[in-house]
Amino acid sequence: MNIVMITGRLARDPESRYTKTGTSVCEFTLGVDSGYGDNKKTNWPQFIAWGKTADFLIENGAKGKEVIVKGELETGSYEN
Repeated sequence: MNIVMITGRLARDPESRYTKTGTSVCEFTLGVDSGYGDNKKTNWPQFIAWGKTADFLIENGAKGKEVIVKGELETGSYEN
């Protein structure tokens, strides 16, 4: 298991929903800057939080707030 830590700012207010069993789910996107000067770029990874972590983000997260995400990284892709 690869644990990573990513720091960025919320791109918009977190979106919340609940599963059929009542578990909180929160989806959010971070703006993560890398590089400097003319080489600076921003990536926009998307995340999903569950349970108490989701509740915390729903109550305290707002567009522009800095967030540190620590967890296991899983990536996905698709072809259009």
